[in-house]
Amino acid sequence: AAVEKQRRELENIMQVNIFAPTMPNEFKGDQTITPVRFGSEVWSKEKFQREMNLVHNILEQNGFDKKLLTKSRNHSERVMNELGGDALACYWREGMLKELAAKAEYLKNMEDVGAKAKGSRIETLVIRSRDAVQKIMEEKDMQSETYKFHSGKFKRLLVLLKDNPQTRTKTIIFVETKSLVYPMRYVINKTFGRVCGATMGRGAMSVADRERALKEFRDPNGLRILVSTPVLEEGIDVPQCQIIIRYNNVSTTRSWIQGAGRARSRDAKMYVFENDPKLEEEKREMMEGIGRKEELAQTNHELKGGRETLLSGNGGAEWTTAEGAKITIFSAMDIVMQYAQKVFRESF
Repeated sequence: AAVEKQRRELENIMQVNIFAPTMPNEFKGDQTITPVRFGSEVWSKEKFQREMNLVHNILEQNGFDKKLLTKSRNHSERVMNELGGDALACYWREGMLKELAAKAEYLKNMEDVGAKAKGSRIETLVIRSRDAVQKIMEEKDMQSETYKFHSGKFKRLLVLLKDNPQTRTKTIIFVETKSLVYPMRYVINKTFGRVCGATMGRGAMSVADRERALKEFRDPNGLRILVSTPVLEEGIDVPQCQIIIRYNNVSTTRSWIQGAGRARSRDAKMYVFENDPKLEEEKREMMEGIGRKEELAQTNHELKGGRETLLSGNGGAEWTTAEGAKITIFSAMDIVMQYAQKVFRESF
């Protein structure tokens, strides 16, 4: 009874059925996990606020509404805290408008009329603002204290990359927010030459740019570093990948396992800036241990019943909402896509 309870609890947490917990362990090599310690740097918030106000006044004059301005301010502060002023200048000059342009393209390709209209409005804002932002950034003194500043955390990352200079070693740096991707890539390339690519999910980066970055990273003689958001934890498979760097906090055990799994080399390393590696590994081992218990495996009768249910077109498990609507495995994807369209229409 206790084992069955464990199985149901795990299935409920993971939203899956456990079919084959007896599947053998894959070779994981001798992966080492190292916590990264870093110091803090003091920077002038007053100077930062003055610089940010100049940029956002330009955006407001070119039609950015209050919601877009608030999100841009939040992202700007995040970049300054996590990376520093040099990266922030890149975010204003390039990253912010690139993200919006990709968002506009994504919305315009949706079938929903409202989403298309919003995509067109954002595209107009980007075109209208690009030259004005470039001009004000060109007028700024990039040698000032604000723009020469690197956070203690980012300084430690640059040292870590310098200590792993092998040209054929592939490194993936996972960051939690898209606002950090382009700025981090910019400073890394400024420091080491063109060695780093960037990739994000749909709605934040064009499909062409994403595929180009992945192709260059997979090339043994191509880019050796890739900055990525967690959306690609499951999709990047590079046999030469030897180093995984977790720059931000990893919020789930699933994400921890998938990120670590991107390192395919036999002597792979993972560096962690925020999480406690010992605690995360204990959670991983507990999850894998439960998942591999033979007692939890579904019986042949259960497997056969599930297969027949799916083939019959009944959709397996069925849920009924308070309003009486029925949701099955076959209708769930359409519902999620409709929901996502509505959400993205209201997002940055």
